[in-house]
Amino acid sequence: MISMSLRLASLLAVATFSAACAVWDPDWEPDPDQHLRQLLAPFESDGGPREISRERLRAAVERLAARHPSHLRCQVAAAILTFDNGDRLRAQGYADQALAIAPDHVEARALRVRIAVADGNLDLARRLVDDGLQQRPESATLHESSAWVHQLKGEPEAALAALGVAERLGAPRWRTEYNRGLLAEERNDLAAAERHYEAALATAKEGEGNGEGPEEEGKKENQETRDDGPGAEAGRDVVRRRLAGLRARRGH
Repeated sequence: MISMSLRLASLLAVATFSAACAVWDPDWEPDPDQHLRQLLAPFESDGGPREISRERLRAAVERLAARHPSHLRCQVAAAILTFDNGDRLRAQGYADQALAIAPDHVEARALRVRIAVADGNLDLARRLVDDGLQQRPESATLHESSAWVHQLKGEPEAALAALGVAERLGAPRWRTEYNRGLLAEERNDLAAAERHYEAALATAKEGEGNGEGPEEEGKKENQETRDDGPGAEAGRDVVRRRLAGLRARRGH
């Protein structure tokens, strides 16, 4: 939102110019939340219109984020879209800005962890996760991020423990089972990996998109901030391919 003082200053400034000299800004919007919702709506509704290309969406959201540098949702949306576009440096700038506004924002922090991992900086990724968990210990998403970083650092027991916490807090069970399968593969326990993948696929087929953890805040956060993986529908394909590859290796 533009503050009242700025709006008054703008009105006074315009009043000093003639109509011929006044500049009308066609991109100005009084409510960035409403504008952002309008931009994202075609991509968030199943079967919705697809007139806006993803590239045009990214450009529009980045313009909105530039116009509203203190608007959290605009910064997070710009970070996600630029990261998906392969521009890690720009994504990092938006994610850092979002965390400067709200250090406890789960989606921005989880994305910043992904950027650190993509840059090969696992120590930074670990610090980002630990700082986030100090502020949001109830976040299933951050515990999943923690498990991922532990796995990448070669700490399987810590990764399994973090997955257990994430699941209790409401992380989708298909995804925690899938990651347990990956850990089992890493220790060459292919039979256990197959069991975990089968459990993940069965859970995804049941349509479990969000977990049923006991912590209400954890469940709410898990429903609202899906930042580091596909939903259950896309997850079926991921799990199915991994399971098929594993069975081929085992000669099934």
